[in-house]
Amino acid sequence: MDYFRPHLMLLRISLMAFIFSFLFSKVFAQEKSIRFDFGLLYKDQMIKMNKDYFFKSSNDSFKITVLKFYISNICFYDKDKLVWSEKNSTHLVDVNAKGFFTVNMPNQLNIDKVSFDLGIDSVTNTSGALDGDLDPMLGMYWTWQSGYINLKLEGLYNYSDMQQQPFEFHIGGYNGEDNALQHLYFDVNPGKNKLSYKFKLDSILNELKNINYKHLMSPGINAVLFSKMIGKNIILTQ
Repeated sequence: MDYFRPHLMLLRISLMAFIFSFLFSKVFAQEKSIRFDFGLLYKDQMIKMNKDYFFKSSNDSFKITVLKFYISNICFYDKDKLVWSEKNSTHLVDVNAKGFFTVNMPNQLNIDKVSFDLGIDSVTNTSGALDGDLDPMLGMYWTWQSGYINLKLEGLYNYSDMQQQPFEFHIGGYNGEDNALQHLYFDVNPGKNKLSYKFKLDSILNELKNINYKHLMSPGINAVLFSKMIGKNIILTQ
């Protein structure tokens, strides 16, 4: 009997060490989900797709019928230091269907800033990755030369004289001066598990009034300028 006692003691110690290690790994390996929400803001109010809204200073109205875009290369920071980045980070957002997605990241990280790209970078455009949210059948791919459409914005102006004017902007381009990708950074409140982003339609529609075209369907300098304008009018309301 005395012979077995040391062995039993070692077995108990090993078992306790295993249980402690298992519980420790579970606690610190837990993930948390952060939800990225996207919507439309007009006159400081959330608005819906496919619904008419009047302009502030006239009897003319508008409605947004399509808003689809890519969010990619999501990174999280703490005190300006990168602490975590999402692998294979590509999300297609369709505000008319499902205007959100979730990202799973380690639970123990502190974050105070997030960054992402509005669009698809040149590496992904030329990598040959054509599955998941990058599937061309989802309607966000031009050709291998022009690459992916970073953003689609479509809608309709209804004028008080009963005339209508559609607008259609398909924005993309990844090569050289035609690169329309936008890198966006936002300060976030620590501990938040939902980040709510809004497109400021007041500013966007004012910009659309100042340009003499209502259709843009290919890469180029106009697409780059349009993409910069959109990027400046995305805000985080948390």
